[in-house]
Amino acid sequence: MEDDGEVPDEGEAEKAYIEVCVRKGNRIRVADQRCDDAERGYSWYFIPAEKRVPALGKRAGKGSLRKPSGEILRAAKKGGRGNDVSIVDVEDRVMVCVRKETRTRVSDRACNGRKRIFRWYYIRIDRHVPAVGEKAEAGSFRVPYGDTYNAIQKGGIGTKAAIDYEDYEDSDIEDDTDDGSNDTATDTDTDTDRVTTGCGIGCRRCTGVCNGSSSNGRRRGGRR
Repeated sequence: MEDDGEVPDEGEAEKAYIEVCVRKGNRIRVADQRCDDAERGYSWYFIPAEKRVPALGKRAGKGSLRKPSGEILRAAKKGGRGNDVSIVDVEDRVMVCVRKETRTRVSDRACNGRKRIFRWYYIRIDRHVPAVGEKAEAGSFRVPYGDTYNAIQKGGIGTKAAIDYEDYEDSDIEDDTDDGSNDTATDTDTDTDRVTTGCGIGCRRCTGVCNGSSSNGRRRGGRR
């Protein structure tokens, strides 16, 4: 399927786009959760911020299936144009490692490796975080703008389940055994642009990067 409308210009400086979830076959807008969960047959569609955004159930146009550079915002269900439609999603999230096809939570070690069947799944910090072995719901595979935290193995409400770097090594999350060690596929779709920054919950003083930090603990999103 060919995209219609304007193709993002690589030379443009920080142009803003609105993302909506569409059926690939006809570009009819559907609920964002289908794209957040990477369901087959659905894709994000990027519309320049100055163009009209369709409401749910309407056909999207004047955009592209290709992800552009620049700021990317979400859209209100009613659609529209300009400030009336754009939503900035900056909520902090708790990240859990899941099997991509089932969204069943597994050990964080599976996502710290390079196996494509495992992905980080980001859940708003005010929502329920699944325990290892449970299915993750109402989150997203997209890297968020806000800060992200790891979670204890038993899950729970995100504000209580979230752990930062200095607490991570002492948590029971490293004791689970379902780390995907029997899977041999090589990951080509992991999130490699995230870094551990900031003071974090457990850091005693702010140095810009938590002392001894690694890929675990708190991370800054910054999706562009």
